Amino acid sequence: MGAVLVNSLDVKVLKEQQIGQSQLSSPQWEHVCNSLGLSNREEFVCRLLCDGQTRAAIAEAMGVSTRTVRHYMEQIHRKLKVHNRVGVVLRLIQIRDSLGAIPTSHPLVQEPLTHRPV
Repeated sequence: MGAVLVNSLDVKVLKEQQIGQSQLSSPQWEHVCNSLGLSNREEFVCRLLCDGQTRAAIAEAMGVSTRTVRHYMEQIHRKLKVHNRVGVVLRLIQIRDSLGAIPTSHPLVQEPLTHRPV
């Protein structure tokens, strides 16, 4: 059971393994987590939730108890003002979609817009 210990260095691991990128890209995660005030551990839980992981699977990946994961989830629910895991994912998608209005020169936009030949 290779437990993943989450600390400040593990954000790099999250990006390299593309955990949670089924819903948000790495720059989007960074923006969302900074704006919501999520800790590294809360970000890790959110990424795994977005990948459809259960509380037990998240606990195993983090090397903590399911009760600890429950505590992180309660903190996330409070910060995102939602009541369940579905609400977390939907709120993160909602925030992601609001990033679409960012100008193309903004660093969160990964690829510049190109015009297709007519």
